[in-house]
Amino acid sequence: IAARVFRNLGTLKTRARALVVTLGHAGVVVALGAGTTYHPQAPVRAADPCGAGDTFLAAMAVLLAEAGTTTDMVIKTAAYLANAAAAAAVVDEHTADELGMVRHQTASWEWS
Repeated sequence: IAARVFRNLGTLKTRARALVVTLGHAGVVVALGAGTTYHPQAPVRAADPCGAGDTFLAAMAVLLAEAGTTTDMVIKTAAYLANAAAAAAVVDEHTADELGMVRHQTASWEWS
């Protein structure tokens, strides 16, 4: 899917370095100019999928920022590790409870 979308981006393709598409429990696809890489999801028993996408995005952002470069290998490796982080986030059934508590606590904050 990601490869097809990436090929059809036209002029935007010249500006995009990569296209990363998460597939939930099926893993992640990374489309780069040189080809497509698929990373299946780690075989975990998901207790609660809440927060998996946020975990993936945060891990991907931190890994790319820390790498300081966006070579094909760095992007593929970051996607692989972010995928693993997302898998780890879903195995604890208390993730949603903890996020709910944070939402409840921040709802009463005064934002200036």
